[in-house]
Amino acid sequence: MEPDLNLAIGSFRISHHDLPEGMTIKEGDPVIFHWSMKDSGLLTVTAELPSLQQTFSSSRFYVDQEGHRSFEGEAGEKLVETVITEAEREATEVVAAVGAGVKQQLDDIDRKLEEQRRRLSDSSSGDERRSITETVRHIRQDVGRLRFHPDHRGRYLEHKLNDLIRRYNDYARPEKLTPQSERFDQQASAAMNEIRRRTPTALDLAQTIVEQMEIIYWRTLWEKPEFVQAMFRRAAQERHLSTNNEAYDLLVGDGENAIKANDVDELRAIVMRLWDNQINTARTIGDVSRLASVLRG
Repeated sequence: MEPDLNLAIGSFRISHHDLPEGMTIKEGDPVIFHWSMKDSGLLTVTAELPSLQQTFSSSRFYVDQEGHRSFEGEAGEKLVETVITEAEREATEVVAAVGAGVKQQLDDIDRKLEEQRRRLSDSSSGDERRSITETVRHIRQDVGRLRFHPDHRGRYLEHKLNDLIRRYNDYARPEKLTPQSERFDQQASAAMNEIRRRTPTALDLAQTIVEQMEIIYWRTLWEKPEFVQAMFRRAAQERHLSTNNEAYDLLVGDGENAIKANDVDELRAIVMRLWDNQINTARTIGDVSRLASVLRG
């Protein structure tokens, strides 16, 4: 199941400032999380860095406020609208990938989403909108179960692969062959071969290959100034997703200045900071939190 479908209860944040002086984490170093639940139901976690022989406790680094969202006013209404729209998009994607085999289940999901839109139009309080968002999260979980059901997973992966190839050809493929585009094509062929096997192990491998192809796709786009500017323009219209409106406004102003100065590197950094300041919701262009993770890597 997708992590963003789970309920956010807080954040476990460790900064580089928390590492002992002179210690650094290298790419590829393992990070091991140990989860436990007390009799009271309280969930705790420790993060272990074996390469540094360091362990960090959630009691010191837990940030519970990050699990809370404001659903008041116009911004709260727009936030719920974003969540419902994403659920509708996901359901449409499953229909395109799986077809009539899940029509009854998806018809039921469509009715539930229509009901949430009606509730949203009648809502007048933040608590009502929060309740709608939680209901939609459960509906998205139902969609996710259909998508990853053993009977449907192969068709869904094939649909996802073909869509990724189309987007790469339309938006990212360079005019001349490059090592990256050659690798993308090799991975596309390998992924399709695994999908055709239809075994659970083969589908696991196909999913991993598709994720590697997505890295090539997003990193190629990220090198294009017009894509960076488009991502900024999009983020600049989503103040309702901001966790800190003051920081958001400053970043948008800085971004406009970077565009005027034709400073693409600075604009890239600003877009990343805008994403860091956003509530984590899946997006129609792709999951921005995953995209940000890919680009940082």
